[in-house]
Amino acid sequence: MADSFRWWLGAVLIALVVTGCPQHRTNTPSGSTQGAQILWSVQLEGDPWPWAVVDGNLLVWTYRFAHAGFLYPIKLESYSALGGKSNWSVPVRPWLWSTQSPWSFNAVVFKTVLGAWVKGNVARSLRLDTGQEAWSIPLCHGLARFGKWLVVASESRLLLLDPRTGRTHKEISMASPLAAPPIVQDHILVGLQEDGHLVGVNLSTGTQAWRYRAWRHKISGAAGQPDRPLAAGDLVVLPYLPADSAKGTGAAAILEARRIRTGKLVWRRSVSAAPSGIKTSGLAGLRVAGDLLLLPQKNKTCLLALNLANGEPRFRRCGLHLSSAPVRHGKWLYLLGTDKRSTAALSRGDPWSTVDFPLLAVHTRTGRARAVERPGRRRRRQRTHLLRAVRLQTTPQVTGVLYLLQRQRFLTAFRLGPK
Repeated sequence: MADSFRWWLGAVLIALVVTGCPQHRTNTPSGSTQGAQILWSVQLEGDPWPWAVVDGNLLVWTYRFAHAGFLYPIKLESYSALGGKSNWSVPVRPWLWSTQSPWSFNAVVFKTVLGAWVKGNVARSLRLDTGQEAWSIPLCHGLARFGKWLVVASESRLLLLDPRTGRTHKEISMASPLAAPPIVQDHILVGLQEDGHLVGVNLSTGTQAWRYRAWRHKISGAAGQPDRPLAAGDLVVLPYLPADSAKGTGAAAILEARRIRTGKLVWRRSVSAAPSGIKTSGLAGLRVAGDLLLLPQKNKTCLLALNLANGEPRFRRCGLHLSSAPVRHGKWLYLLGTDKRSTAALSRGDPWSTVDFPLLAVHTRTGRARAVERPGRRRRRQRTHLLRAVRLQTTPQVTGVLYLLQRQRFLTAFRLGPK
């Protein structure tokens, strides 16, 4: 199959030919390419994790050292005007917010306020215009958003707060505290409780919609914590592990999908998960990508794609580097692969900021992969460049823009090709 398209930066024609790659192959697919157009590039510092776009700002999280880090914004308009040129200096940061402890990625973003659940079970609110903390609440077990309200799970209650002032709008009691951050879809909050129940709470009425026994033993998830439920359209997916999985037996993990409104079971499936992956991150790598449920396997070198509607496998692809979650754009999944160059660098123990991996586009229906290349700018036949990255980042608020962290901590924004 072949498609052709023309970038607005210049008349560049790229042939797109879909080819396959058998499982467990570690080489980059050759002969077929998917294009991407560079928007801008800027050098960052530390161990950066760009993760959200809010009101024209790209929020970047950076580890300062083992037990601390900071957050800062980058104004996108100042870099978009570069027209594909690189800015070789570290960006000017209007403010820095230090957490003084490892930051939890359970964050809720409003237009002007960021709520972050920080280690120590303290919910903190940050003003995005000034970088100043507005308020904090102790004994927090997770955050979620419900319309204009910030939902804070604190002990055996749910608090609906004004995100700017921290004032309580409503308080809802529960039978047991939550063991993991909750999710909210429509007006139903779904949370995993410490006593082993999965509960659905109607936030509009303040009443319990449904509750059922989810597990009998502690779930071994990320950092020893249970894995949170995952919202997937009108479904909630609950990943959990058998009691003997923590002992390194290699027991299969269980995925359950239930209706968010009623709690009714739609499907249940056993999937393999390597013991080494379970001990470090559990099923925290589970992601929803349109009509697919994506699960990293074999120490994040393989990707299993399940049909979200029924839990049946659609494809399995190996030879990958899934330290970053795949990004979906139309019918393509963008993710990092492996090749001889990156494998040799890892074997030598090269610094992380110098080890990059080829960027691949995987078809969501067939699982076939193609390399992603950046076309030359001036001449039609100018050689294209294979895109490589240390880390793959996504900002869902900006459709069709992919952020790659490349060698020496250069953050590069690319506009993706046709869907």
